Amino acid sequence: MPLKLQLMVRLGQRSWLTFPRRSARTERRFAFVSLVRPPVENLIAAKLIRAEAKDLGDIQLLLGRHRPDLSRIRRIVAGFNPRARERAAENLVYLEVLKP
Repeated sequence: MPLKLQLMVRLGQRSWLTFPRRSARTERRFAFVSLVRPPVENLIAAKLIRAEAKDLGDIQLLLGRHRPDLSRIRRIVAGFNPRARERAAENLVYLEVLKP
């Protein structure tokens, strides 16, 4: 009988990267393992909380490679807990500055 495991790797607080399962994207499949990532908009929104040099580089790469929906990123930020929302909202300006 095949064994089916679902493994979730979290990057930060749960509320930062919460996303509907149906919006996840399967990146790679290896025999019985699938690597799934959250939508790019969720990743960018989470990186806006810290917005350190590495995060800004990642955001720039994601903006150029995936052309995410910027209004969706703003909606995700609006749904963060108050502390994270405040920090990420202050950094939303980077979306325009780093846009390709």
